[in-house]
Amino acid sequence: MTSVKSAFKPALLGLIAIVLVGSLTYWLWQRQPNPDKSQSQTEAPKETIQEKIDESQLEITPSSGSVLSENTVTFQGKTQPNNYIVLSSNNTLGITQANENGGFEIEAELVNGLSLINVISVDENLVEQQSLSLSLFVDPDTNASTAISGSVKGILDNIITITTTKGEQTIRQKSSTELILPESEKGDEGNDIRVGDYLIALGAIENEKDFNATSIEIIREDKPQNSEKYVAGTILSNVKEDIFSFRNQKDSGIFEFTLSDDTTISLNGDNAEAEKIVKGKKAIVIYFTEKSANTPDLIYLLP
Repeated sequence: MTSVKSAFKPALLGLIAIVLVGSLTYWLWQRQPNPDKSQSQTEAPKETIQEKIDESQLEITPSSGSVLSENTVTFQGKTQPNNYIVLSSNNTLGITQANENGGFEIEAELVNGLSLINVISVDENLVEQQSLSLSLFVDPDTNASTAISGSVKGILDNIITITTTKGEQTIRQKSSTELILPESEKGDEGNDIRVGDYLIALGAIENEKDFNATSIEIIREDKPQNSEKYVAGTILSNVKEDIFSFRNQKDSGIFEFTLSDDTTISLNGDNAEAEKIVKGKKAIVIYFTEKSANTPDLIYLLP
């Protein structure tokens, strides 16, 4: 009897060991990812996301950094079909609607010198889709092909690093580079480019990244900026004593606008009177703020 029990015990232990090993192997196998299933679930969304990114791209010419010889410029580009294009700078304003293929065209008048321009694409529900910042330079007498502008971040020998709307850019200042200093500081001995200066450089890009400047203009006071803003939404009241209220579509914020003699009102691309600004009407407004007052430069009334 003792021999039977002795033989049975090792057999039982062996069976238990086999069961435990099998269970552990199955548990580990269950935790392994399924390669085919995982791949199909991760690759498809990437494709879909890429398609959405491509569809929402905003393209426009002239491109940022262009040097133009004429003040009258026709901006052409592509966005999502039927989107509204808002183009604004301190001296240039324009709003239009893209066609069924996403193509658009806006004619604008730029001032001589630098223009900082914002371009925004807004869908038919007045939701902003994408925006671009353009830096354009008008000079009929220059042979330069490219203009770069921004704040000086660092100076190392003849290499100047500036911060532009597209990131950092290095500029090479040669002995032949014309340096244009502020009028009040011309003739001051030892005056040169400083960190924090606003710099406008004309020249050409060589070797795909090196920018050789033919001229560099330094601005220390009244540095260039685009003070124009825009809002898209619904008019909340008719105009009374040149004032009307407006609700922002983006965050439901309430604005009060005061019309000026220079305010342009557009309806279906044609100039309109203030009587067309009525409660419940959808609109896009380009405006500036001064002393807490919001003054519209352009009110684009939607159909």
